[in-house]
Amino acid sequence: MAASKKGPLFRNRTNIDQLFYDESYSPVIVPPGKTIRGEWYRKHEGKNRPLVLVSKEFNEESGEVKTKDDTEQGPTDNKDKK
Repeated sequence: MAASKKGPLFRNRTNIDQLFYDESYSPVIVPPGKTIRGEWYRKHEGKNRPLVLVSKEFNEESGEVKTKDDTEQGPTDNKDKK
């Protein structure tokens, strides 16, 4: 699965499963709140998009991922809040 590849770590910030395709165009389903790793997924990151960047740094020796604090950013429902 693509999550084992090196690269930045992204989290599905929506309330539903998201279907993505990895570098080999194989389908990957990411459940709500789960993460996926790889530079390929950067195109799905950003405002009004399903993925949010969680980490750019991964220490291969310790297996530790340095994550930014995204606890305030909950799932989105893609509806305008007025």
